[in-house]
Amino acid sequence: MATGLDDQAAALDVIKNALDAAVEAGKGSWGNDEYGDRFSGGDNGYDKRQPILENTITSVTARLRSYSKGLNDGATKLEQTEKDNADGFKTN
Repeated sequence: MATGLDDQAAALDVIKNALDAAVEAGKGSWGNDEYGDRFSGGDNGYDKRQPILENTITSVTARLRSYSKGLNDGATKLEQTEKDNADGFKTN
Protein backbone atom coordinates (compact mmCIF):
# COMPACT_ATOMS: atom_id res chain seq x y z
CA MET A 1 0.00 0.00 0.00
CA ALA A 2 2.79 2.44 0.87
CA THR A 3 4.34 1.99 -2.57
CA GLY A 4 0.98 2.82 -4.12
CA LEU A 5 0.83 6.04 -2.12
CA ASP A 6 4.32 6.98 -3.34
CA ASP A 7 3.20 6.24 -6.91
CA GLN A 8 0.17 8.50 -6.51
CA ALA A 9 2.33 11.27 -5.06
CA ALA A 10 4.68 10.98 -8.05
CA ALA A 11 1.70 11.13 -10.42
CA LEU A 12 0.48 14.29 -8.68
CA ASP A 13 3.96 15.79 -9.09
CA VAL A 14 3.69 15.20 -12.84
CA ILE A 15 0.22 16.77 -12.93
CA LYS A 16 1.36 19.78 -10.91
CA ASN A 17 4.39 20.31 -13.16
CA ALA A 18 2.14 20.21 -16.23
CA LEU A 19 -0.28 22.61 -14.53
CA ASP A 20 2.53 25.00 -13.62
CA ALA A 21 3.78 25.00 -17.23
CA ALA A 22 0.28 25.59 -18.62
CA VAL A 23 -0.42 28.36 -16.10
CA GLU A 24 2.83 30.12 -16.96
CA ALA A 25 2.23 29.80 -20.70
CA GLY A 26 -1.34 31.13 -20.48
CA LYS A 27 -0.84 33.79 -17.83
CA GLY A 28 -2.86 36.87 -18.68
CA SER A 29 -4.27 35.48 -21.91
CA TRP A 30 -7.81 36.37 -20.82
CA GLY A 31 -7.08 40.04 -21.50
CA ASN A 32 -7.74 43.25 -19.65
CA ASP A 33 -11.26 43.89 -20.85
CA GLU A 34 -14.39 43.55 -18.72
CA TYR A 35 -14.65 39.80 -19.38
CA GLY A 36 -10.99 39.25 -18.51
CA ASP A 37 -11.34 41.27 -15.34
CA ARG A 38 -14.41 39.26 -14.26
CA PHE A 39 -12.61 35.99 -15.02
CA SER A 40 -9.43 36.84 -13.15
CA GLY A 41 -10.52 39.27 -10.44
CA GLY A 42 -12.57 39.11 -7.27
CA ASP A 43 -12.77 36.48 -4.55
CA ASN A 44 -13.86 33.76 -6.98
CA GLY A 45 -11.56 34.81 -9.81
CA TYR A 46 -8.75 32.88 -11.36
CA ASP A 47 -6.01 34.95 -9.75
CA LYS A 48 -7.28 34.06 -6.29
CA ARG A 49 -8.25 30.42 -6.97
CA GLN A 50 -5.25 29.21 -8.97
CA PRO A 51 -2.74 29.44 -6.07
CA ILE A 52 -5.23 27.61 -3.84
CA LEU A 53 -5.35 24.75 -6.33
CA GLU A 54 -1.55 24.58 -6.48
CA ASN A 55 -1.28 24.61 -2.68
CA THR A 56 -3.90 21.87 -2.43
CA ILE A 57 -2.03 19.61 -4.85
CA THR A 58 1.25 20.24 -2.99
CA SER A 59 -0.42 19.53 0.36
CA VAL A 60 -2.08 16.30 -0.82
CA THR A 61 1.20 15.11 -2.34
CA ALA A 62 3.07 15.76 0.91
CA ARG A 63 0.33 14.02 2.89
CA LEU A 64 0.50 10.93 0.67
CA ARG A 65 4.26 10.75 1.16
CA SER A 66 3.82 11.16 4.91
CA TYR A 67 1.24 8.36 5.04
CA SER A 68 3.55 6.16 2.98
CA LYS A 69 6.45 6.80 5.34
CA GLY A 70 4.26 6.05 8.36
CA LEU A 71 3.09 2.78 6.84
CA ASN A 72 6.65 1.76 5.96
CA ASP A 73 7.96 2.70 9.40
CA GLY A 74 5.13 0.82 11.11
CA ALA A 75 5.70 -2.27 8.98
CA THR A 76 9.44 -2.19 9.70
CA LYS A 77 8.82 -1.94 13.46
CA LEU A 78 6.26 -4.73 13.32
CA GLU A 79 8.68 -6.98 11.44
CA GLN A 80 11.42 -6.22 13.97
CA THR A 81 9.09 -6.93 16.89
CA GLU A 82 8.08 -10.24 15.29
CA LYS A 83 11.74 -11.16 14.75
CA ASP A 84 12.63 -10.22 18.34
CA ASN A 85 9.73 -12.32 19.66
CA ALA A 86 10.70 -15.29 17.49
CA ASP A 87 14.32 -15.00 18.60
CA GLY A 88 13.17 -14.89 22.22
CA PHE A 89 11.39 -18.25 21.82
CA LYS A 90 14.46 -19.82 20.20
CA THR A 91 16.71 -19.03 23.17
CA ASN A 92 14.29 -20.37 25.78
